[in-house]
Amino acid sequence: MKHRFYQSLLMTLFLASSGVTAQDLLLIANVPDGSQFSEDYAWSLLRGDKKNWDGGIGAQVALPSRKSQNYNEIAQTLLGFSGKSMQRLWFRLVFSGRVNPPTYLDSDADIVRFVMETEGAVALITQSKSDMSDLITIKIAP
Repeated sequence: MKHRFYQSLLMTLFLASSGVTAQDLLLIANVPDGSQFSEDYAWSLLRGDKKNWDGGIGAQVALPSRKSQNYNEIAQTLLGFSGKSMQRLWFRLVFSGRVNPPTYLDSDADIVRFVMETEGAVALITQSKSDMSDLITIKIAP
């Protein structure tokens, strides 16, 4: 089962600049088979505007927990307010049935691991300046 999972794992990464700090932000997604990736759609999943990928697979949003160093920065960039307000918003969205519950993780490394292991996962992480191109698609196969 795991062998088959890794064969179909498609992870799309692209840089999105942040007006909040000098750091770059990295939008990562494990796009499910049958779904198309677009920046606008991924942002709508992260903001809680959409519940599922366009192929019908439920989105699994990963957000920084209160323990994360970039908790407030991600919230400010994503929604324009504090981390605490971001968690309140997501709490209301989940209990109204508009979105799937997000997964809160303590570090960017934990978020990247979660996205790689979870079909339909999408997240925003901080990333220092790097020499990565604007769009990188990585196919992971055994």
